[in-house]
Amino acid sequence: MSNVNKNNLYHPGTSSVRSVSSTSRNEVRYDIPFQPMYSNTLPDVPFEAKFLPHPFPADRHVKYETTMMERAYTGELVTEDDVGIFIDLVLIDKYEPNPNEPVQLHPTDELLCSDEDALSSTVKKSRHGGKAVPWMRRTEYISTDYSRFGVQTERQETKLGYHIQKVLKEASLYRDRESQLTAINKTFEDAKKPIREHFSKRGVYAVEELPLFPDFDAWKYPFAQVIFDVDPAPRDKTSLEETLAADQICRAMIRGMMDEKGEQFVAYFVPTLETIRKLKSVEGKDISEIDLSTTFDFKLLREYNWSVKNKASVGYEENHFFSFRDGRAYYNELETRVRLNRRRVKDGHVHSAVPNSRLIVRYRDLNDQELAALSARSMVVNPLEEEDDDEEEAEAEKHADGTAAEKKLDTDPSKLSPAKDNNQWSDNEVKFEEGSPVVEEETEEEIELYFIEALKTGKSCALFYLVMMPMFNPMKKMISDSRFALRTFFRTLTSAEFLKTPQNEPVLSYAPASDERIQLDQAIERLTKQVNNIHAVIGNEMFDCGFTGEQRMPFDHKTVLARVAVCDKNLIRKAIDVALDSRLAWERMPLEKRAEIFFKAADLASTKYRMDLNAATMLGQGKTVAQAEIDAACELIDFWRFNAYYALQLEKVRLISSKDVQNELLLRGLQGFVAAISPFNFTAIGSNMSSCPALMGNVVLWKPARTAMLSNYISFKILREAGLPDGVINFIPSKSETFGEVVLPSEHLAGVGFVGSLPVFQHIWKIVGNSVENYYNFPRLSGECGGKNFHFIHHSADFKTAVACTARAAFEYQGQKCSACSRLYIPQSMWPEFKDALIEICKEIKIGDPRDYSIFMSAVIDRPAFENICNYIEHAKSSPSLKILYGGDYDDEKGYFIHPTLLLCSDPNDRIMKEEIFGPVLTVITYPDTHCSEVLASIKDSTEYALTGAIFAQDMNFVNQARMDLREACGNFYVNDKCTGAVVGQQPFGGSRKSGTNDKAGGPYYVLKWVSHLAIKSTLSPIHEWKYPSMG
Repeated sequence: MSNVNKNNLYHPGTSSVRSVSSTSRNEVRYDIPFQPMYSNTLPDVPFEAKFLPHPFPADRHVKYETTMMERAYTGELVTEDDVGIFIDLVLIDKYEPNPNEPVQLHPTDELLCSDEDALSSTVKKSRHGGKAVPWMRRTEYISTDYSRFGVQTERQETKLGYHIQKVLKEASLYRDRESQLTAINKTFEDAKKPIREHFSKRGVYAVEELPLFPDFDAWKYPFAQVIFDVDPAPRDKTSLEETLAADQICRAMIRGMMDEKGEQFVAYFVPTLETIRKLKSVEGKDISEIDLSTTFDFKLLREYNWSVKNKASVGYEENHFFSFRDGRAYYNELETRVRLNRRRVKDGHVHSAVPNSRLIVRYRDLNDQELAALSARSMVVNPLEEEDDDEEEAEAEKHADGTAAEKKLDTDPSKLSPAKDNNQWSDNEVKFEEGSPVVEEETEEEIELYFIEALKTGKSCALFYLVMMPMFNPMKKMISDSRFALRTFFRTLTSAEFLKTPQNEPVLSYAPASDERIQLDQAIERLTKQVNNIHAVIGNEMFDCGFTGEQRMPFDHKTVLARVAVCDKNLIRKAIDVALDSRLAWERMPLEKRAEIFFKAADLASTKYRMDLNAATMLGQGKTVAQAEIDAACELIDFWRFNAYYALQLEKVRLISSKDVQNELLLRGLQGFVAAISPFNFTAIGSNMSSCPALMGNVVLWKPARTAMLSNYISFKILREAGLPDGVINFIPSKSETFGEVVLPSEHLAGVGFVGSLPVFQHIWKIVGNSVENYYNFPRLSGECGGKNFHFIHHSADFKTAVACTARAAFEYQGQKCSACSRLYIPQSMWPEFKDALIEICKEIKIGDPRDYSIFMSAVIDRPAFENICNYIEHAKSSPSLKILYGGDYDDEKGYFIHPTLLLCSDPNDRIMKEEIFGPVLTVITYPDTHCSEVLASIKDSTEYALTGAIFAQDMNFVNQARMDLREACGNFYVNDKCTGAVVGQQPFGGSRKSGTNDKAGGPYYVLKWVSHLAIKSTLSPIHEWKYPSMG
């Protein structure tokens, strides 16, 4: 046993090592080099193993869920520089072998390296236990199944090598490099022999011999094999239709889709007769000769389920196909195999295709990334030629420059493929006739199919098609209404990605010629070409109420954007009854199920309805595209996702329990209904005020603002499309006084969510307080009432940052943000330069129609707002303590336009320094540099509001002082940033004092505002004693 054959040891670079099987000493096989035998003296188990049910989770002792604090904590990284002098504790020299000393193996190692036949065993074993288990291979359970099925983990390479040796009877084949070269050279000799007969099929003879080459021209395109379960061609065809069907099949397209239930499928599109004519007319043409505006119409024929395998799939066998041209045969690889089976619904019937569905396709150039991918694939069969190894060194230097130039030319993407190859289908659209359902596509990646080519096979072959491998583009998008659905290609976030890593929805740029900008223009055109109708929705009923209300464009107040149903008191009472009838079923639905609806709604808002939301916000509320995107799209999506995420996290909170007592804390909805009264200035806030209480199990009456009806109506429809049940949220357009007279005195009122002016919220609070004896519960009141927000500039501030942030905070969205900056405190030493810079920005600000992407400001929302702001400007013109430095102009002839206005104030007690203006008016107070601390301390009590504020300073001592002095001056505090732009999940929003109840919407605890907790104690051990120990 100690004699080790050194020739059988494994050496790097050798392909295999000889070993002798224990079952047969006459046959040589190849296997892993080290194969010890393990002895087993125990008898076989006389019965089959039994499995007992396990009442506990298998991972209960090892499973651990991290808390939010742990996930948020960032550990410190201690580097080499932090621990002092570097000391190497490992002496590498000690591990270097001595070349003069022979290598001696340990006896155990020698035993492990010995052949199997050298391991003699006298222990009698059963035929099952006698099987050798190779070392370094996965452990195999030896059972009675082994004798029937054999070792299932046997490696394919081992089996194949053994089979070849057994058939050829050449034990030394491929043993060393010389034999490998001999075998390779033999293949060249064999290739010269003529092939007359098929090597395995008798009676099959060759009729033509062709040279075989890789398909150099087409290799750069990835191909896939698509196998249909039945012939996809239309049935019952005439002879003329047979020809047309062949043309359709040869030019068909497949595309990944998703239906209204969220189920994914593959749609099979065939070209129309007009499209076939167009395609034939452009075949063989260079892309420069094709009108890129030409569209090709494909109709949906069938729907399929699919299974896909590719090179990366386990067990996938490489497949190739052949093409014949110029007297040669060319082969190309099939990277992917796709099997398509007709869709069937649960009752077994074949799923019918959506009627009147269309796929609209255009040609376009390949982009740089696609050209680079084609170039990389082309290099597989067209590698750059290297210099001849035998070339003289001097000659190589002489031609080095020329060779390098040739190589550079070969790798240029524009040279690798001719212009005619740069054709690709793009700008995919799907159109529907009136009344047909919309086919949704919500896959992670957008598929672009280049072309489909039919491969004609023999009569006995199954029908299959070769298609260009789909080009996956993660930047996809879709918007639609009842008649039109459009796919685009920009990056969004899915709820599935969000749940893996919670993050905010990406903000799109809408740069010129970008996909999102093109789609937004189309959405704007669609919403403006007709007056939109907005219904009241109560339960599953829609009411028009004669469409007596209107929503007009603030920048063009003569244009009616939408006609609105206005509910009377009877309809509002009906809405309360419908909501209460829906409450129990909704409240008792598991939170996870409710959350799924809002995650799906977020995905719809991120894709299908994103441009409609933005367009409606721009047209109806006068926001620029930048302001609409961060509000109507991103913030709305973030509210839906983060609220659901936070609620699910809070539900996981566990109380202290013991073996005898089980304690639970449940999150219930409120008993009654919640009234949501939303503002005009943020589309996202309106939907959040209704959806957050609904998420927590409440039913809601939502009264949207008169000037934000269209965008709020679209967000409401998104929730219904996502699966929100009837009656959970009821959309109630109505007059404020009518709504309040019915809702506030109702005995079923459980809560009020309000965002608006301070006097209105104070009025609501008074009515609720006077009616408190009539309610079943104490209603929850949540309100946000604006602010008189400030920027405080310290002399150490970064000048450019302070100027830019102040201009944005004061004038973006015409100052109509609750957080807009309306007060500026600045040192006198900085003011002259700061004033010039701020006035210069005001001069550059462009005001106009939001459909002009170059503007920074548009019109204020309506005439009452316009008149209110103008009154403050007129007050500034007449007040001795105020001076207009810039602006002060306004015009309402076409829209309610007010120019950015900059005021200098000498009296900090002037009403313009205390009252909310809600317009593009910024008032400045300068202070002596030496009085910084006194002015800073006075800010907190200078107004009754406490919403947002910002300081700008590089002096950290001052920053720390300001954080303490202004602790109660605002609810959102910013350091070296503007006082607007709170982001969901990052800066929960809300203020105290007269700014509101500071419930911090967008934060982890806002959902608890709309929850009635239920604590449950379950005692698991009997209690028989009524006396306490102290009683003796």
